[in-house]
Amino acid sequence: MNFNQDDDSWLSSIADAVNYIFNKADSLNKPCVINISAGTYLGSHDGKDLQANAIDNLIQAKDGRMVVAAAGNAGNYPLHIQHQLNNDSSFTWYKKTSGNPIFIEFWADTADLNNVQFTLGADQSTPYFEDRGQKSWKNISNFLGILGVDTLRSYTGNQLAIYQTYGQLIGNRYSMTYVIIPDSTTYFFRLMSKGIGKFDSWSFELVSSGLPSAAIYPPIVNYQLPDFNQNICSSFQCSDVVLCVGQYVSRNNYIDVNGNLQTLAITEGALGASSSRGPTRDGRTKPDITATGEVTMSALKLSSAAWFLANQPFKLAQGGMHIRDGGTSSAAPAVAGSIALYLQKNPTATWVDIRNRVLLCSKSDNFTGTNLPNNNWGHGKLDAFNMMIGCNALPVQETSNNNFLIYPNPANEYFTIQLGENRNAKTVELYNTLGQNVYSINVTRSDTSILIQSEKIQKGIYVVIVRFENQEPSTKTIVIE
Repeated sequence: MNFNQDDDSWLSSIADAVNYIFNKADSLNKPCVINISAGTYLGSHDGKDLQANAIDNLIQAKDGRMVVAAAGNAGNYPLHIQHQLNNDSSFTWYKKTSGNPIFIEFWADTADLNNVQFTLGADQSTPYFEDRGQKSWKNISNFLGILGVDTLRSYTGNQLAIYQTYGQLIGNRYSMTYVIIPDSTTYFFRLMSKGIGKFDSWSFELVSSGLPSAAIYPPIVNYQLPDFNQNICSSFQCSDVVLCVGQYVSRNNYIDVNGNLQTLAITEGALGASSSRGPTRDGRTKPDITATGEVTMSALKLSSAAWFLANQPFKLAQGGMHIRDGGTSSAAPAVAGSIALYLQKNPTATWVDIRNRVLLCSKSDNFTGTNLPNNNWGHGKLDAFNMMIGCNALPVQETSNNNFLIYPNPANEYFTIQLGENRNAKTVELYNTLGQNVYSINVTRSDTSILIQSEKIQKGIYVVIVRFENQEPSTKTIVIE
């Protein structure tokens, strides 16, 4: 598993790899599910980047395809901030933690950043906190398409850092980047904002502890603390088409290679502390599902066996051929493997059918609770057996008859159920992926179409069922964006 926050250039090669694997499966006339246990915590976190779109298109191009991705292992890291502004001001500190420059990147929808001003400042953190200097306030329009280089100086003219800036407009989203080379590791660099709007940023260099009191440093009352939300990986993990997987504790004890009982202070069945949590930047629920991840026994690389036997034998299972591992990297393959079994049985299943099978047939317990889906557990825990035999929450495969049409699909503000000349329809029903009825309307013989205001329905995948008099119901799926 590689969850890298500093370099996302390799993401384009992942899309190429997905394309290669799907083409290989086509040449063998086989269905295909791909597991991706990799990711980056940088990016827009909305699944609208080019790499995510490319992967979405590859999945949707042909039946019998699916991609599963690990949610990330940042659930116990405060790496996300959101500046939510209402004619007020906020700031957050970043601190150099490695040999690399400080990297600050934030994202926003255009409407949320047009009326926001921001700037960069620096504070001395030792032996006491003191404001050393800041740049002038600017709007995103001052940075768009311009690679800038500037110097941050103290109020007395001393150099504190040199930095680069770059702003982008990508569709209906802005991104803004600062790359800072400090003159001293004792400085805290201050991302400041004011106005009306909001933006989100992700970094492992955010300062979340050791903050001064307001008595010592009065501006701290405007400090925006990092939080533990929205730490799902970016790109394809945030797509509606890719299944994003969190993890829970598989076990809390095992016998090691020397026959000793190893017991861990964690609760079997509970959410893994490191399992990344949603939502996406644009508010959609992630992860989609959870599976066994924390404390799993994986095949050991034989060339590493001698080292572990000498240094960490407690990590090796009996027989010395398996090692204690864990994380969402281990959970995602469990989901991918279950989908592989389902595709063996149903090789022409659509991505929508596969997704519905995984989510509808999931299970809940005392750990997940019943308020699902949510941004910790998604739709609950994977239930591979129930997925294979078929759960009865609602039909998940589209019927082959053509008794009605849906358009547009995907839908945004509304969609239409076209009944045409079929006068036997009795009801139109809409079900979510938990099998809950979210919309129902009776149909009269004079109705040839039904207009549904989808903007009032939560985004997601739904099943539309039209029930008829004296014949089997017809089922189609719709995506509401």
